[in-house]
Amino acid sequence: MRNVRRFLTPQVAVATGLALVVGGFSGYMIAETIGDADSSRSARPCSDVVSNSHVREAMGRVVRSGESVTSNFSEKSSSGKYVARCTVAVDGRVSLIVAANLEDSGDVEQWLDTLAQNKDIGDEEDRRRFDVGEEGISAESSAAIYLKCTSADPKVKKNFNLSILVTSLSGGSSASERRVDLADIATSMANHAQKSAQCSDPVKIPDRAPPLSS
Repeated sequence: MRNVRRFLTPQVAVATGLALVVGGFSGYMIAETIGDADSSRSARPCSDVVSNSHVREAMGRVVRSGESVTSNFSEKSSSGKYVARCTVAVDGRVSLIVAANLEDSGDVEQWLDTLAQNKDIGDEEDRRRFDVGEEGISAESSAAIYLKCTSADPKVKKNFNLSILVTSLSGGSSASERRVDLADIATSMANHAQKSAQCSDPVKIPDRAPPLSS
């Protein structure tokens, strides 16, 4: 396991403390990146993982406005390994992180415990659930999805799951609206990641998140 710090571009070098902001999930992702990940910047943030215009509008509400909005998308996959990350910066400051990681984080309850311990998701009373994969959760500043994913490579015997995490660092819209927007962005990343990771047991994922629980 090696640390690949080239995963972040100079435009978002300000995010050197990012692992502290989004907990162990980000640290795990950086450490588990395989080789040199290809990076791309786009004038339309996270265009690689945005599935439709509705999600584009949701992202526009979550990412605060500024004179300069830049995004960086990195993705790498190999047998039994997959990691993807889009970071959006506004005027040089990180505003949004959309990430997916193929990992062995146990069952849903263990995954939830890890998110809570790393402070990657809000407190229990702040969470709203939505029906995507095994579990979909949205809070005021983040959303997460757990998907089972068996590798299409017959040589890989271990069972994995895809962990999707979206983190907003910029506030913006009202808490209730932001929960919905973050859930929609997470759902879009789940669609992209499940295809790119070539899961042999894909589940049907909607274009946007279903209604959140009350």
